[in-house]
Parts: sequence; structure tokens; C-alpha cells
Amino acid sequence: LVDAARIMLNRFPATKFYVAGREANLRWNEIYRKTERLSISDSFVYSGYVSDVFSFMDKMDIGVIASVGSEAISRAALEWMASGKALVASRTGCLGEIIENHVSGFLYEPGDYMKLAEHLVMLGCERSKIAKIGRSAEERVKKHFSFDMFIANTEKIYNAF
Repeated sequence: LVDAARIMLNRFPATKFYVAGREANLRWNEIYRKTERLSISDSFVYSGYVSDVFSFMDKMDIGVIASVGSEAISRAALEWMASGKALVASRTGCLGEIIENHVSGFLYEPGDYMKLAEHLVMLGCERSKIAKIGRSAEERVKKHFSFDMFIANTEKIYNAF
């Protein structure tokens, strides 16, 4: 994320990156040291654990999930999409199944910061795509991943026996 942020900041210097989540799930010190080394630490805000995720996400333009490891199920991805936000995520675990690339979000291979930056810069240049992708993401979550769909699919399984 930090290397992609440096590229994004070259094009859009006023961009702010909000890093949220429990420190156990992130490497805060590593991120902080790298932003310091690249002289971009002023563009990063460390929010820590956020109890009201939808209020937090409502203030953002784009969500990023830059996982390099497993994402067995990504509640964060579903929350970004349900909030109607454009999401850029690594193709890790379930993320490639949740997100339709270039339709309800953007995918890149884990660790490919150049592709992550490419997606971010494109969204910065084509601001109308942010809302379009966000609407598509929200529709996808409602159609395929809502609580009602979970119940309906579970009932199908039980009724099959």
C-alpha cells in the first residue's frame, strides 16, 4: 500500500490514506517507518480500531484491501461494497469471488503495488467511476451476500434433505 500511495501522491498530492483496523491485523510500525522513509507520513492517518465502520467508510472515497495473505472471508470487503464505495483489493482468498473485476471493484495480484497504484490513479482521474463502481458493488452485495440471501441459501440446503 505504501509504495502505491507514493505513486498516487505524485499525481494527487492532497490525497489522504486512512489506515484502520486492529493493530494485530496490520503491521503499524512497518507502515509508519516506510511512510517516514519515503517522506509521505503526513499523508497517512492511523485510525486504529473503528467501532462504527459505516460512519468511517461514509467519509472515504475509495476502500483498499491490500492483503498479501489469506482472506478466507472478508467482512471488510463486504462492508466497503455495502457502503456503496469503490473497492480496490488484492486477489487473495475470497476477494476474487466477491469482487467482479472492473465491475464492482478492482483486483490486483498480492504485492503488485504498481497495479494497485494504477487502479488508484485511474479512479483519481476518472472520479465518475468511483460512484459507478460503488453502486455496482452495493447492488452485488444486496443480490449475492445479504443476510436474506444467506437465509434463503441455507434453507435450500436444509430443504434438500
